[in-house]
Amino acid sequence: MRNRVGLISVPDTVPIMGEMMNSDGRPPHQQRVDEIMSQARRDEVRQRLFKPAPASSLPLAMTEDVLSVRLSEELDYIRRLLDGIGDKLVADPIVLQKHTDALQGFDVIGQLLGHLSAVVAAADRGAAVERIGMQDLKARLTRASLKPPVAVERVFGSRADRRSNGPYR
Repeated sequence: MRNRVGLISVPDTVPIMGEMMNSDGRPPHQQRVDEIMSQARRDEVRQRLFKPAPASSLPLAMTEDVLSVRLSEELDYIRRLLDGIGDKLVADPIVLQKHTDALQGFDVIGQLLGHLSAVVAAADRGAAVERIGMQDLKARLTRASLKPPVAVERVFGSRADRRSNGPYR
């Protein structure tokens, strides 16, 4: 079968630079590639391969607790002070060359303080912790407690009560 383009009759496939091309300008294998990609999009493969979309960029509601807000502001102030010190140290090429790893610590500390400040200021601290991008900090903040919660003591009694009552009640 031949297609007419203007006054020229073009076959379905035309060799261009050693490769056969369909009349629509695509290599013959491109249709198969398009089918595979279409199937992958339908099967939501992309969601399994790539990071999830970032959390909402809208700020969380701030707590009404004045002390928590002030603590958050102080943490931000400390972060800014450390950033300033880090910037001054980085400006010196000799210090930068000798202490690169230590200077990167200033950046990590600044990130930690920023995240902690956001958690302290948030009305919903659980949601604020979920927004933390540093996985190690998030894991430390959400790890299981070594001490049983107060509700457990209400049901089973304190350790002192359990010791005094013996193993059977």
